[in-house]
Amino acid sequence: MKLKWDDIDFRSRQITISETKAGETQYQPMGKDRAGKKLKAFEAFRRLKEMPRDISGDVFYWINQFNSDEKTPNYSNLRYAWEKYCREAGIKKCRWHDLRHTYASRMVIAGVNIVVVKELMRHSDIRVTMRYIHLAPKNLDDALSKLESEYDKPDNWQDIDTQVPSEMPSTGTVND
Repeated sequence: MKLKWDDIDFRSRQITISETKAGETQYQPMGKDRAGKKLKAFEAFRRLKEMPRDISGDVFYWINQFNSDEKTPNYSNLRYAWEKYCREAGIKKCRWHDLRHTYASRMVIAGVNIVVVKELMRHSDIRVTMRYIHLAPKNLDDALSKLESEYDKPDNWQDIDTQVPSEMPSTGTVND
């Protein structure tokens, strides 16, 4: 919520986040344009930049301007607007932060490697990322179905030795 327009580099399609919980500057890619496909984050920021701007350079000035709470600037108006839009959409319970959980879960469901998800979420430890991922039972069933289909492919099993291994002679132990 404290983003400045100077933090958004449209040319490299990267956002610089100066004030993180970790206390270090981090960078968030917006993705690269592939085959003329419009990127959602890039397009959202581009359209937002076309709107009238304040001299402060704040990206979210129109959300932040009416907030008078010094301790938690920027969030009360966003929360009010978010709850209003959720009600209008018929969504009973959805916090702003739930979007990070959805982001992580959808990336894993799409087949993105968990280590890549960790990096995109800017987590320092993969265990944090694991707490964000929630898979529906359908996703678990789909994974088991993929495994089942592998059993039907004869090429996958022809090189596997199904014989009981012979007893290997002992070469001694550490204590010998």
